[in-house]
Amino acid sequence: MQLPSFPFEENPKDRRNSLKVYTGKDGARVVSRRPQVTLLLLSGGIDSTYVLAKLLRECDDTVLAHRVNLITAENRNAAEAAACKKIVAYCRENIREFHFTESTIDHSGFSNLTRDSYLGSIEAGLAASSYLLDNGWLVDRWTIGNCWEEIKRNGVEAQVRHISIIEQLFALTYAQDHTPRYFQLPLKTKADQMAYLGNELANQCWYCRTPLYASEGNASPCGKCMTCEVVRQAKSQLISV
Repeated sequence: MQLPSFPFEENPKDRRNSLKVYTGKDGARVVSRRPQVTLLLLSGGIDSTYVLAKLLRECDDTVLAHRVNLITAENRNAAEAAACKKIVAYCRENIREFHFTESTIDHSGFSNLTRDSYLGSIEAGLAASSYLLDNGWLVDRWTIGNCWEEIKRNGVEAQVRHISIIEQLFALTYAQDHTPRYFQLPLKTKADQMAYLGNELANQCWYCRTPLYASEGNASPCGKCMTCEVVRQAKSQLISV
């Protein structure tokens, strides 16, 4: 299957100038290469977990994963937070170390909801600014999770417009002259992402939009929402291979 490409696509190892400039002991200006810093919005879903695992496995970037605890009437946050905790622990133990931060937005009192990525992009700008203040290094690039099924559903032109909006939202809170570039890994289907993750890590991801909670608080997928259907189809493709 030939999947579309976008002008902002990059592979994990792609890099541009990532330089550290400082004054040496003799007073001379020193320029040296430093690790590239990559920021990812991690939701606990398959798409963003795929990006995290691919970055950790296939490049030597300093990776900063930021999760937004988005509390809404859909009541997904508890299930997503539990998944994200497992994913972070698994990747740190089985792949390599990375930075992880969180912030919280409570919109549980609102009937109208905007796209998660819009709110996440605002928080990502703040996370990148904080990283700069705390570490003295700029974030070089940032991204969110994505998959072929979403592009197919919404269309390529709509996706390009969407990226333009989240770049603007990121810039609002980054508060620096030059914002990190947005990038996206080459598109993959949900089935391809799950195959890359492997069963152990893929099974720790959360994907349902309307989870069902048992009396003890454990969540299970509803099996009826759009993302449940996409994942069901992806699993059937994996089984048939």
